Amino acid sequence: LRDRPVLVLLATIVVVDTVYRQLFATMPLLLRDAGSPAVAYGVLIGLSSAVIVLLEAPLAVRLRGHRATRVVAVGFALVGVGLGVLGVWPALAGATVAIVVITAGEMLYKPTATAHVADAAPSHQASSAPHTAIFGSSARVLLHHNASPVAAIVVHNTITGARIRSSNGIPGSAMSRESTSSPT
Repeated sequence: LRDRPVLVLLATIVVVDTVYRQLFATMPLLLRDAGSPAVAYGVLIGLSSAVIVLLEAPLAVRLRGHRATRVVAVGFALVGVGLGVLGVWPALAGATVAIVVITAGEMLYKPTATAHVADAAPSHQASSAPHTAIFGSSARVLLHHNASPVAAIVVHNTITGARIRSSNGIPGSAMSRESTSSPT
């Protein structure tokens, strides 16, 4: 907790994710009030999820040579722009544009910020390979059920006393691990 830039990033993630997560409660109401069919929200979120599944990993590989803080900042800005679109264009077409922009921002900031925070942790806090699955599962569940990445990191570290080391240079990946225990 002595790395001030990481603490600022974590605090910013909490704020951005808190505002971003409001989308899941307010967008269905906005679409209903705009006269859109009830299925519209589900289709938009479903398409967003499909885009993330198909494009997030290749995007992370493509961006691995870029400065993490800049990628995260652009992602934050896109989420803000997408939320702004909803404010000025509260209709199905506006929600569609907003989801596209917000999804792009999410694909930039979430995996990159997670990898950046993990890389900032001291190397002696690395763990063994089984913890990769624990962190990956708990992080995805928490992140997709309205909790922040900070919560995922706290849960992971509490359960395992470890961290993910993404030294392969791919934002958000956990392909490379270090261990504090000696091999058996």
